[in-house]
Amino acid sequence: MFKGLAFAVLFGLFAAGSVDAATIYVPDHYGTIQDAINASSNGDTVIVRPGTYSENIDFVGKAIHLISESGPDVTAIDGNQAGSVVTFQSAEDCNTVLEGFTLTNGTGTHNGWSFDGGGVYCLGSSPTIEKNLIKLNSAAYRGGGGYFENSSAFVENNAVSQNSSGYGGGLYFSASSPTITSNTVIDNSAQDGGGLECVNGSDLLSTNNLIVDNSAWYGSGIYCCSSSMTIINNTLTGNLATYRGGGVYINATISDVEFVNTILWNDAAPEGPEIYNFGSGSLSVQYCDIQGGWPGSGNMDADPLFADAANGDFHLIEGSPCYNAGSNSAPSLPDCDFEGDPRILHGLSDIGADEFLLECLWTDITTLSKSTGGQVQISIEPGIAYERRIYFLLGGMSGTTPGITLPGGNSLPLNRDPFFDYILANYNYPALTEFRGILDINGEATAVLNVSAPVPLQVGTILCFAFTTEYPYDFQSNPVEVEIVP
Repeated sequence: MFKGLAFAVLFGLFAAGSVDAATIYVPDHYGTIQDAINASSNGDTVIVRPGTYSENIDFVGKAIHLISESGPDVTAIDGNQAGSVVTFQSAEDCNTVLEGFTLTNGTGTHNGWSFDGGGVYCLGSSPTIEKNLIKLNSAAYRGGGGYFENSSAFVENNAVSQNSSGYGGGLYFSASSPTITSNTVIDNSAQDGGGLECVNGSDLLSTNNLIVDNSAWYGSGIYCCSSSMTIINNTLTGNLATYRGGGVYINATISDVEFVNTILWNDAAPEGPEIYNFGSGSLSVQYCDIQGGWPGSGNMDADPLFADAANGDFHLIEGSPCYNAGSNSAPSLPDCDFEGDPRILHGLSDIGADEFLLECLWTDITTLSKSTGGQVQISIEPGIAYERRIYFLLGGMSGTTPGITLPGGNSLPLNRDPFFDYILANYNYPALTEFRGILDINGEATAVLNVSAPVPLQVGTILCFAFTTEYPYDFQSNPVEVEIVP
């Protein structure tokens, strides 16, 4: 079986690479990260081995990828209370990438009359900052975790925690147009803007962020003044303001703020526990779950049913009113949720940073031997609401994100590749028994993958499966995986 598939898999292993770009290791080639940056050229990759590096680094305009070898849990840059941990101030753009470090113990850069940017100081630059842990930094004035001025930085998949400053305890944006997505901003503190502060004509796009347990006098989750913000599929909860705006504080007449598909729940303040709007600018709130309610199309006031908020688990659970209750027309609606699961699995976007995955697909085994082959039984159970509906079980071997857009706009958590195309062309042949069919009166079916030995795939290949209903394509399952083993 899998005619022509083995060749396609082998062919896909080869990728073109630049012969000019160099890979530099720290401390193998250079003893410090800064020495490696100084020696690098645009397009190079600097890989940092595990360890703690007591440095205050500056990218000095280099378009390089600075990445830790083993992630932020074992690779830290310690600012040693001697300034900002990382500086971008030489017009760096998105080709300058900082990835996979703990940034800690920074105290900021002297910026005229203030100290700003304890963890990250970014002036007139727009780097990519991803998959870092930015924690336990401080700045006397602005941006404990990070300070961004005249910046269009891309900030993704970071954890920003336990930072402090006068303004913008977590992240501070001034005259900037950043995109921040899938970050966890937790337990930061400031006078204004415990989690985030957005001021001076900034234009912030915030998607899929968890903004949790921050504290401030005003705007413990987010503080916005004379700026625009588009807040899509965020979750704000547990933020505490001393005076106003537990979740969000909006100030000034020229602020233009839009919330869509966002949860604001269990935030607290004497005035405006979820949203305090002090200005007369534009404020639009739609398809949001806001404790205490808020006027606007699609809004609700209902417990979102987090899995375990007390222990930091803000996934939605079955029965959540936020399930399938958002808008698919939200501006800049993300393709995936905060942890990479596809959006719009069951007709509509969920509300909040998490997209609920209904477990309705299982396999009887999770590994398949390359040497012996065998059968994989796949149980399909969307439930009685889908009785007698047509289903199609599909597969892939290139992961589950960003997913495939189906007719009608829903996303199936598979990617198109040779295995996907093989199933499209051969479903219900003996190798793919009941991969397409009709659900029974209980909304159930069973498919079987029959693979002859030797399996024409490399050991370690992950086969992913998911199903959709057809006509209409209104239900998509969770993905399941089967690994090829010796």
